[in-house]
Amino acid sequence: MRAVNVQNLNRHILPKKHSWVRRLRLIWHLALTAAITAGIFYFLFFADALAVKTVAIDGVSDGLRVAISSVIHSTIENKPWHLAIRKNILFFPANRVQTELIERFPQLKTLSIEKKYPHELAVNGQERQPLGIWCFAADNSCRYFDEDKVFWGDPPKSSGFLLTTIDDQRADIQTETVETVLFTAIRKMLKTISTAGVVSRGITIPAESVNEFFVDTDKDFYIVFNLDTDIAGQIGVLKIFLDQKFKDPNFHPSRIDLSIDGRVYYK
Repeated sequence: MRAVNVQNLNRHILPKKHSWVRRLRLIWHLALTAAITAGIFYFLFFADALAVKTVAIDGVSDGLRVAISSVIHSTIENKPWHLAIRKNILFFPANRVQTELIERFPQLKTLSIEKKYPHELAVNGQERQPLGIWCFAADNSCRYFDEDKVFWGDPPKSSGFLLTTIDDQRADIQTETVETVLFTAIRKMLKTISTAGVVSRGITIPAESVNEFFVDTDKDFYIVFNLDTDIAGQIGVLKIFLDQKFKDPNFHPSRIDLSIDGRVYYK
């Protein structure tokens, strides 16, 4: 009988055993990684643990609230790659939607979207306050405008005391071409004319106007302003003038001209 060296035999068996152990460990690690990945995938895209369930919108009118809500829910329901990615509050693109909403609705002065984990989007907005209505003969349209020279909406042309309507009769002027100098002058007039005891009912910018605009008032006269003058200063002069003239029962002008600094002309 030939003798067998047990140590030599173990040298052949042990490497095979270790190889199977390594393979089992690798299979186990792969299975565990796949399970964890699947669990995370399910948690993020199918479970409700971080799903957006509430969209709270404050600070805006009912009509605008509905419009904002529609945009946000449309974003949530959008499924790129057929996955409800944006339904998960972690992946909702708050900054992008915020920018989109401000661009789409210019009547929004400010807007913020805050993620309140685990289920709520808190939307806070502030609407612009219209200073008046600007109507353009160029395209027969009207727009609200505010003190920041932002135009929006499609209001009807009207006249009254709540909002002053500007009738811009120039054929080549639209929202993007309204001159800043003219806008600033009108804004200043609207904010200060009440100090003279007069209310603006409407403004006319004649078709051939270069520097003048006419203000219809709640009195029996209209006022002529010129862009080359100090508008606020002229309203101060007007106040002094009217304080004196309103005491005269025979004072019934149809036109007051403030187109020269420090002077008041009437007829």
